[in-house]
Amino acid sequence: MPRIIGLMIVVLMAISGLPATAQDTAKARIDLVYWSSKDCPYCRQWEGSLGAEGKLRASPEFAKISFYTVKNDSLKQGYEQEHFPPQLAWLWERYRDGKIKHPGRPGWQVFVDRKRVGSFQGAIRWEDTHWPKIRQLIAEAAP
Repeated sequence: MPRIIGLMIVVLMAISGLPATAQDTAKARIDLVYWSSKDCPYCRQWEGSLGAEGKLRASPEFAKISFYTVKNDSLKQGYEQEHFPPQLAWLWERYRDGKIKHPGRPGWQVFVDRKRVGSFQGAIRWEDTHWPKIRQLIAEAAP
């Protein structure tokens, strides 16, 4: 009898359009990480008032992601823990352990539930190549 009641609940939820399990309601966490250096001219261009960062922040996709900047002082140096926002402690550990590398600068990486699904480098290709692919990754993870 309990089996029949459980089955009836699942059927009623399916008919009503409600998710059958809590897992069905879970949204993927999408992190877009921007890698930069203070002395990188292409980074400054992308970040500038006429750059693409403003367009990214104004886009509908921006509301669906968590955006983080990892920035050091120089292109000649690596990244240290203090360059990572506290929310990216998990990424710092992977970087420190050599499990992940930065994509170059300026560079972007897309993570869905902490799994890297895309990596992009170079401001010149942002508008015609990187941004369309990033938008697609966001759409697939957060329809």
